[in-house]
Amino acid sequence: MAHAETRWESLTPRALEKFITAAFYLTRLQSKYILKSLVMDGRLAYRDRHGRTVIEKSFDRAVRITPRIVLKPPETAFHPEKEDVVIQLRQGASFGTGSHPTTRMALRGIEQALKCIDLNRKSGSAAIDIGTGSGVLGIAAIGLGLDRVVGLDIDACARNEALENARINGFQDQFEVRSASMDAIEEDFDLILANLRLPTLNRILPHLQRVARRPCAMVISGLKTDEIPDLKDMFDFYALKPIWEDTEKGWAAVVFRG
Repeated sequence: MAHAETRWESLTPRALEKFITAAFYLTRLQSKYILKSLVMDGRLAYRDRHGRTVIEKSFDRAVRITPRIVLKPPETAFHPEKEDVVIQLRQGASFGTGSHPTTRMALRGIEQALKCIDLNRKSGSAAIDIGTGSGVLGIAAIGLGLDRVVGLDIDACARNEALENARINGFQDQFEVRSASMDAIEEDFDLILANLRLPTLNRILPHLQRVARRPCAMVISGLKTDEIPDLKDMFDFYALKPIWEDTEKGWAAVVFRG
């Protein structure tokens, strides 16, 4: 069933009904009822994508992204487990709601990075989130134990959304959002978060190396799976070694250690 669910994202309602009918040997009427039930239950949602109605996984309810990280709207009730990090996000225009594979993989990468490199035991531990969007990655880093995060974004709406999401989660004193570019950053960081396309990563990589403390971890997402070898070659030049990687729907994320 889990494999079927991954194929449901961004299908039209009719295409999804046909898929359910074929996969589970049901009638079209039964498939329509199942689809309606999943939407009513909040597991799936209708979305408009470039004038076309599609069905996607709903993030209007609590969704577990990693063994510890759960995303949820502020008004949604959720009973967390002891070790859960529950991140409340308002749905806005900025990228980073958990609906895109690169965000989910970046969150998984943060959790893995902090397992492999115990950065959060250091006093004054800090992360930088480049292209912070909704702020979800930086908020997750604080929730998992880092002391502070600097989020960078050139979009004023994104900066406002990130600050509001930090406030909702009680991290407003630990999350600073700036409009500065990487070449203006003078501090150094234990954890570097970048959900960006490969050309942008290539351009700012010298700055990532410059602001990285040692030891450090870099969580890199936003690239296509066929770009992984190029990414590893780029980072190897700076003695940054891959320690974890993940792929989902043609997208990839890699965690590097330096």
